Amino acid sequence: MAKKKQTAQAVHPKNGKQTATQESPDSILKKPLGWNFRLMDKRGPWHCTFKDLNKHRKKLLTYEGRACSDIFNRSNHCHPMPFDVLSERAQNRLKKIGFKEDTTLHQLVIDPWPARLWGVLKHNVFCLLWIDHNHSVYPMGK
Repeated sequence: MAKKKQTAQAVHPKNGKQTATQESPDSILKKPLGWNFRLMDKRGPWHCTFKDLNKHRKKLLTYEGRACSDIFNRSNHCHPMPFDVLSERAQNRLKKIGFKEDTTLHQLVIDPWPARLWGVLKHNVFCLLWIDHNHSVYPMGK
């Protein structure tokens, strides 16, 4: 059985209650990348299922254990992308599945080129959303 992750706790000086402490963005980026699959969009134009992901297993394993700051930088084409620069089709799909216009997606390069994984980065956890085999969520040359 997997152990439950514990959040760092601090004792409130006035009432003695424990409260979760905030981590700095720099310390979060130094942590290894984790995965979350609950947001996978199984019905959209860039549908993502475990069967689809298995085809990219070798590349996904190369991200394991690496710090987010090492992965998400423009030099390796893995980086954040604001909502307003995504294709109109991607923006419409995000709205349809409940995302707001202030959402920033992150992309990860997978093989074969130019395929990308798209998701939301929450702290050091990549919440997988889409597999974009043709680089159409953010078309090249836009």
